[in-house]
Amino acid sequence: MENILTDLMNYALFKQHISVIMSSEASFGAPSVAFPDTRTIIINTNIENKRQLPLQMAHEIGHVVNGDVRHQPLYFSPSGIDYPTELAANRFAVDILIPYYLDDRDKEHVNVNEFMNIFVIPSHLEKMVRKELLKAM
Repeated sequence: MENILTDLMNYALFKQHISVIMSSEASFGAPSVAFPDTRTIIINTNIENKRQLPLQMAHEIGHVVNGDVRHQPLYFSPSGIDYPTELAANRFAVDILIPYYLDDRDKEHVNVNEFMNIFVIPSHLEKMVRKELLKAM
């Protein structure tokens, strides 16, 4: 998991010119956040399930890469709210995480639920995850 976080930070910084701040100073469970106008994301590492950090980071990177514009910061939320902006950031996150899952895995061993479990992807995104996994194979 550490390698994935490092890869995502390098992708953000060197390929997308996004500043990444990893912080354990935020309140427990406070959402990670993107500030697309300043190309900055803050990842709260003070969360219950650390396995979700790659998803949160990829999601916030997605907001910046997608050019999302808001009058306030964009926060990661595992809830079932799928506004178009949030769904697009979730799709970006899933797409960027899929290669890590598929690496050294035969097609017959690809499992949507396993992928979602590894990265703690909320269940309401299953249909989208299934579609993206099928496209990637």
